[in-house]
Amino acid sequence: MWYVILVLFLMMFVSIFSYYVGKKYSVTIKTDHKPSAKFSEPVHIVEDASSEDASNSLMEHSPFAYLCVSSDLIIEKTVNQTAEKLFATRVLEQKISELLFEKQPVLQESFDIMLASLFEAHDEMERDKIINLLPDRVNDYGKSIHLNYYFDEIQGLFVYLSDVSLISSSAEESKRKIAELEMVIQVLKNQKDYIELKMQLSRLINEELEHFFTFAEDIHTFKSFIRHKLHSLMLSAVSLGLKNSVTMIEYFEESLDKIPMDTSVVQMHDKLYKMGISNIMEEDRKIISNYVDEEKLDARYFTVDHEAINQIEMMIKALPESEQKSNLMNRIKTIRFVNIVDIVARFDKYALDLSKKLNKKVYPIQFIGEKVLIDEAMYKEIIVGFIELVTNALDHGIEFPGERFKIGKPEHGTLTLGLTVDQTGYRIRFTDDGKGVDVNAIKNNLYETKRFGFDEIVQMTDSDVLDTIFMDGVFNMNEDAYHFNKGTGLFLLKERLENMGGTIQVSSKQNKYTTFDIYLPSMKLDA
Repeated sequence: MWYVILVLFLMMFVSIFSYYVGKKYSVTIKTDHKPSAKFSEPVHIVEDASSEDASNSLMEHSPFAYLCVSSDLIIEKTVNQTAEKLFATRVLEQKISELLFEKQPVLQESFDIMLASLFEAHDEMERDKIINLLPDRVNDYGKSIHLNYYFDEIQGLFVYLSDVSLISSSAEESKRKIAELEMVIQVLKNQKDYIELKMQLSRLINEELEHFFTFAEDIHTFKSFIRHKLHSLMLSAVSLGLKNSVTMIEYFEESLDKIPMDTSVVQMHDKLYKMGISNIMEEDRKIISNYVDEEKLDARYFTVDHEAINQIEMMIKALPESEQKSNLMNRIKTIRFVNIVDIVARFDKYALDLSKKLNKKVYPIQFIGEKVLIDEAMYKEIIVGFIELVTNALDHGIEFPGERFKIGKPEHGTLTLGLTVDQTGYRIRFTDDGKGVDVNAIKNNLYETKRFGFDEIVQMTDSDVLDTIFMDGVFNMNEDAYHFNKGTGLFLLKERLENMGGTIQVSSKQNKYTTFDIYLPSMKLDA
């Protein structure tokens, strides 16, 4: 009899165990689930945050967590700051499945648990571990579906970027909104400032240190130079609140003082790198990476999210007129606009690197003119186009050091960028002191390629001939013809300028110089 009881007991145990295992690990095809009873409110999904219905919906559900899905199906998890806790329910998983994964079955229970764990996780490594487990699919447009999430201050603010109408006319609401906008702006500003500080460090390591290692003879002068650079980095790090960077720089300064004055340049080089100067900002990099993608941290320079900035500007403009509103607008400019001098610095780095590869020598780019702020997003294509001019100047304009010496020129070539501003726009002049343009070589090429007839070429002035360098696909010439084996690049630059209402002209004197004069109409300009 007791055998029967034991068998029945074992069967009951196996049944219960199978039920819980099956419930936890089974694959369930999507059905019309209702919100889980343990949650009082579902998490709301907005498929198009720019629509009127979506705006009303945002206002109606503002105390709760959101998944705002843009028109290209890129998901951003955003959370209202007033929400005390983030909820992930079965209906959230169900709506995501219906919207993105179509009829593909998903592990609903596991996905629900992962989202809940993600929203409640406090440890960065724990969050990253969870996010890596989330499903990744490709939608009908071939774009990867991914979940972007924000932490700390910025986490609770991006929900407002979806709806300008959330601005209230009440004084208390406006005051709160101003405080929140200030926080968003500060986060974005810190991102940009951090990248600029990182660029300074990179230039110190890759350019200035190498230059001094090459030419320095006096260790005392060299140590003074390094100390001055580190002090500048220290001030920037303190202003940004980058504690680890400050500590590392202080350590580096102390270590530098202990290096004996009779140390050779080679020994100095080894000691500097053994002390880990390149790792100064590594810890703070991890902190900042919570706010910005790793790819952006590794980029040559940081470009802010201009779409987000546009939305923030719209929200600021909706505020009642006040001194605080003006201050917010001014702070936005410091993020969106870049100084022309910073742009020249980018060209300078590129020019120095390229000249080394070509075994040529150039001085740092000379900037002449007014230091103005420009909207980087608006002129991004033009800025990229200027690299074409730098490339051509170094590749075909600036002579090799030996050639320059023979004709009485300094071994180092000179590149000059001038800028003047008037009421109509920018006037930019880019000049190199290289070999200039051989007009006769261009004429021969025009004739040989049958682009123009002999009679047409004979009647051309030098200016007419030079203008042909901007024609698409015309030239494939030798170096004697200077800039013009990359005519397509110049053609595209001219096309970009003309599309913006600008112009470009070229002038040259053989063995003396080549100058490009560029005009850009005034769009957004701030002195």
